[in-house]
Amino acid sequence: MLEITLRWTARVLSLGVLGLILMFCIGERANPVTILAETPFATIFFFTSCVGLTLAWKWEGLGGLLVVGGMAAWKARVFDIWSWVPTGPAFAVIAAPGVIFLAAWWLKRPRMRMPEVA
Repeated sequence: MLEITLRWTARVLSLGVLGLILMFCIGERANPVTILAETPFATIFFFTSCVGLTLAWKWEGLGGLLVVGGMAAWKARVFDIWSWVPTGPAFAVIAAPGVIFLAAWWLKRPRMRMPEVA
């Protein structure tokens, strides 16, 4: 039951996060080609997280790993480019559904049984 609750919580949060990102891109009239040319690796890591949020609906483990890994790589790349660590809730808000997807996957995975000793 906990696994199902975690999965649907992560799905609802991922829809919210993807919706916010889409609204931001539309509102700012973001051109992916221009953004990619300015900071290619940081942008690729960020979009990897967005792809992970989508893939996690089918494959929780893979999608969650892409979200968390993409956001961690994005943060490291931003630090490498501008020598400062981005603070604020944006990282946690985007990474939270990925962490919850990973927790749901962890609970769903098959468990190994210990052999019974006779």
